[in-house]
Amino acid sequence: MYSVVLLLAATTSMDATSCHRNRGRGYCPPPCCPPPPCCGSIGYAPFPGGPGPGPGPGPGVTPGKTPAQKLTPAEEKQLAELMGQLKKTTTMTPAEFKQYEAWFRNISPDQRAKEYKEQMKGPVTPPVKPAAPLSVDEEKMLKDLMAKFSTKDPKTGKADLDEKGLKQYDEWFRQLPPADRLKEYEKEIKGKKGEISAPAQLMVHLPHDAVLTIDGHGTKSSAGSRWFQSPALNSRGVHFYELQATVERAGMLIRVNRLVRVQPGQLTEVNIDIPSPQYALARQR
Repeated sequence: MYSVVLLLAATTSMDATSCHRNRGRGYCPPPCCPPPPCCGSIGYAPFPGGPGPGPGPGPGVTPGKTPAQKLTPAEEKQLAELMGQLKKTTTMTPAEFKQYEAWFRNISPDQRAKEYKEQMKGPVTPPVKPAAPLSVDEEKMLKDLMAKFSTKDPKTGKADLDEKGLKQYDEWFRQLPPADRLKEYEKEIKGKKGEISAPAQLMVHLPHDAVLTIDGHGTKSSAGSRWFQSPALNSRGVHFYELQATVERAGMLIRVNRLVRVQPGQLTEVNIDIPSPQYALARQR
């Protein structure tokens, strides 16, 4: 599932993509503001001592022009909402927040409205291309598998999967290619295996600038291939992880979700490809 949202990937300061987007607004926080044709080309002196034409009259002020009119109560409320949004979704420093506020106060009312609309717009969630529908035989296979995983063990009184797990398994099975559905059925229903308890290993391949969460928990790695190990899992159960990768492209963030099954003592590899913003928006339509 893809979604386009306004959310900056976690970095120690504004990254190159963020800088590029902000240059279009005339807002170029250091150290990303280069010589012309960026900020300097429009006669903008963003911050004292920063690149661009200098000396300037101060943060967010165009030389030779008076500051924009004072914010209305509604615009003050919008600014407060914007600052709250940025605090949740970026790692901007206190100095950068002050710079952003100064910039917002000195742009025109039309620009303020445009900035607010752009920053606060809701997510766009285009549908995922469905896998091939299950055949009559595959529906029977899935029914047998669901019955197996929902049957309670006489000794423990517990089933392999709870209600949430059964829903995840149903979704995961339906997304498998037909050949893999048959393999899964034969392995779980016809196969014989001893019970073990061991960690599962997960290798996720994705863009290095993507922010990755696993079951809603953040991860710190920024490598193109990221390795994770679970706590000990029992082979009798069926185990899933919900992955979410978020990456910024062309001023928008694209969010990709994956439901991944892992198995004790085995390595599972997952490739997360990020679609272009144009493709994600087209899929939404």
